[in-house]
Amino acid sequence: FEELPALQTIRLDREDICTIGRLGRLPGIHSLYLQRNRIGKIENLDCFPNLQFLSLAGNCIRKVENLQPLQHLRFLDLSQNQIQTLDADELPRSLRLLDLTGNECTHQPGYRELVLGALPHLLQLDAQPLHGCVDPAPDEKQEEKHCSSSEDSDDESFSELSAPFTAGKGAQTE
Repeated sequence: FEELPALQTIRLDREDICTIGRLGRLPGIHSLYLQRNRIGKIENLDCFPNLQFLSLAGNCIRKVENLQPLQHLRFLDLSQNQIQTLDADELPRSLRLLDLTGNECTHQPGYRELVLGALPHLLQLDAQPLHGCVDPAPDEKQEEKHCSSSEDSDDESFSELSAPFTAGKGAQTE
C-alpha cells in the first residue's frame, strides 16, 4: 500500500480477516471498508491519520477502543458487532454519523444521551437523523436550519454517501 500514494480507499470487506495488522503510515487513505470479517478488536488504525470513513460492521468487536487518534473520522459504522457497553470517551468528537445498531450497548440506559453528549457534531445516530439536524421543510424559513458547521465542506467529497450510510454493508460493488 505504501507504494500507492494516490490510494484513498481500501476495501477489504468479506475477506475473513481476524485482526487489523500494523501497516506503515498511509496518510492518503480516507475510506476503509472492513465490514463482514471476523475482526475482534479495533486496533492499529493510527497509520491512517486522515481517515474519515470507517466501516467495521458485521465483525466480532466487543469494545469501542483505539479510535481517538482518528481526529478526522466523520463516519463510523460498528453495527452488527458484539459491543455490550459503550464508553463514549473512546469515540472521536469529529464524528457526524455513527451506527451501532445490532449491538447490546444501544439498549443500555441513557445510551442516546451519552452519545449525544460526547459527540457535538453528530448528525445521524443508528441510521436515524437527529432531531433538529435535518433540512427544514420548503415552507420553513432557511435560518431555522440546524447543525450547520464550517466543517461541513469536507463532507462533500465522499462518493460513499451517494447511498444511505447503512445500506448494503459489504455488498457494494464498484
